[in-house]
Amino acid sequence: MKLSNSEKISIASLIVTIIIAAISKDINPIITWSILLAFALAMIIYLTYLLIQRHKKSKSLSNAAVIAKTDKSIQYLKKLMNVNDKRLSKIIDVSRLKETEKINKRILKRTKGRSVDLDPNDVKLQKLLKQINEQFSKTFSIESSYVNRSIIKATQTLDFDQSFALSEIIIKHILDLERILLQIEQYDLRISMGKYVVKYATNANVIIKGYVDYIGWTNILLGNYKQGIEAITQGIRIIESIIGTDNTIPEGMKEEDYYHYKFLKARALRHLSTTYYSYSSNNFNKQEVEAVYQILNEENFKNYFLKTNPNTYYKMLVGVDNNYMLYQFYQYKEHKKENHGISIDFNKMINKIDEDLDIVRKMPPKEQDRHRIIKLSVLKNQILRSQRVQSKNVYDAKEFKEGLDEIKTIFNANIYLDDGLEVYINEAVQDLYDDVLNILESQSKE
Repeated sequence: MKLSNSEKISIASLIVTIIIAAISKDINPIITWSILLAFALAMIIYLTYLLIQRHKKSKSLSNAAVIAKTDKSIQYLKKLMNVNDKRLSKIIDVSRLKETEKINKRILKRTKGRSVDLDPNDVKLQKLLKQINEQFSKTFSIESSYVNRSIIKATQTLDFDQSFALSEIIIKHILDLERILLQIEQYDLRISMGKYVVKYATNANVIIKGYVDYIGWTNILLGNYKQGIEAITQGIRIIESIIGTDNTIPEGMKEEDYYHYKFLKARALRHLSTTYYSYSSNNFNKQEVEAVYQILNEENFKNYFLKTNPNTYYKMLVGVDNNYMLYQFYQYKEHKKENHGISIDFNKMINKIDEDLDIVRKMPPKEQDRHRIIKLSVLKNQILRSQRVQSKNVYDAKEFKEGLDEIKTIFNANIYLDDGLEVYINEAVQDLYDDVLNILESQSKE
């Protein structure tokens, strides 16, 4: 039986206390033996209790129990990833990757965390930007990868081919599982996967996702803002090294590739100012939100997405609206406490929220962002409640309750953690091992 840390601490504390009492010189030997026997009996009872609780937990379908059960399968994936990482790290040179990360940290230090509106007259900053672009230009092109097999291949050995094929299989399964890892609270593993992906992926899109989502966004969720910002801006630097910063499509690049990367940049910038707990503090990067609006309002960008994928465009726009309005609302609340006299037009904000909610609700069910509906509805209710404090005459209790009902409906329909998720994780990892076995068997037949 494997004990949790809290259980180990409880037992250790009990043992120490009993031993100290038992070996005291002032205690009669008969009493000492009585204490030790009582202790032994207490330990038997306590361990029996733990076994019963552990058995009950193993049958439980609570979120905590399901998360604990999925951990075993996830550890198999982690071990496979670590073994492959150790093998490839001996034959793949990732020094250029590490160098770009170092330069990016120096850029962030120079700009005090900003990733947009960089000073063109700052000679040292421009030199750093030139250095990082030169590094990226050696590894990225329109259809290239960060890991160039023809360069990093140490030998033509079977071991390398197997290891490289294995890394591609692992990355494929990481892409399938990474979102679910957030549900089962495997944050550290998600970051580890991101670090693995950016080292060994052979596609710029996947590497950008590794930096922005797996490493960057996960760190921000954990409150590690510095590491999160560093990773997200690293992703932005890669995007800019591919498409430039002058809003023109590079020669030889397809229009769809250019706007795809442009969209990834907008999404990364949105991440830099999305965390809920930053709206009422100086962590909110207003410049990044304005930069996203600038991209979304570019005529060519907007026309391209409205023609090819309007729902993708509007979901991004609605998400940025939510971030900015939430920032305004929290700034109002914070300054109101300090009597700074900052005012806010509640009705105008509610109308904007209603417009955005209407946009999302009209989308086909498969394309709706239900999470965005929740966030907008929650913000609207916060504003309605603030209106109630200001003036009961304008407070619409019916609208407030309707908002709560919609949120409740979405939550009730949302997937919850049960044995189905546990089985899915287990089967997904088994599928990975089947793919690995196929690689090994195919190589052994050659």
